[in-house]
Amino acid sequence: MPKRIQLPDDFYKHDFKQLAKIEKHPRTRIRFIGLSHIQNGKSYEQVAQYLLQSLSAVKQWVRHYKDEGIDGLKEKQRSGRPSKARNQNHTKLLQSILAMQNNKNGGRVRLKDIQNMLAKDFNIHYQNINGVHYIRDLCINRNNHQKPTFHPLGNFLNPTLALLGQGLKKSPIGQKLDFANHPYLCKGLY
Repeated sequence: MPKRIQLPDDFYKHDFKQLAKIEKHPRTRIRFIGLSHIQNGKSYEQVAQYLLQSLSAVKQWVRHYKDEGIDGLKEKQRSGRPSKARNQNHTKLLQSILAMQNNKNGGRVRLKDIQNMLAKDFNIHYQNINGVHYIRDLCINRNNHQKPTFHPLGNFLNPTLALLGQGLKKSPIGQKLDFANHPYLCKGLY
């Protein structure tokens, strides 16, 4: 028999299940779901097992709730080195990168060009990999290549049909499978 958990009186006034439904952040949602299980009489060990979390994490959620209430369960700002570009105006950076892309005669702007521009104009020094992350944050995606519309299951079942560009539905294997003729599961095959 699990040990009786000592919880504050206002713990049972909250509807953690409803809070989990409206919560946007996934970590906070898991915490609310865990406390909902505890409200229903589950032990810390059972909640940890249900949610695939450690026992110490579940105990920490309850401790944070006891100390700070609902706000103690919310996701807080994580520690780490602040971004070098957070002080700069993002729209100005984005406009200068787009202007460089429009002024380029032939080819496309390389990461090295953007890295040099950031260092020269904005005094932001990045290594190449960090520049890629920064460009991704600015929503400049250089990889807009269209993926082929071959069905992955068709590639697995009969690779020669996939190379020829024929759909799974037309293949003899596809005609034997029930799901191969289903219109929602085989979108793009015919």
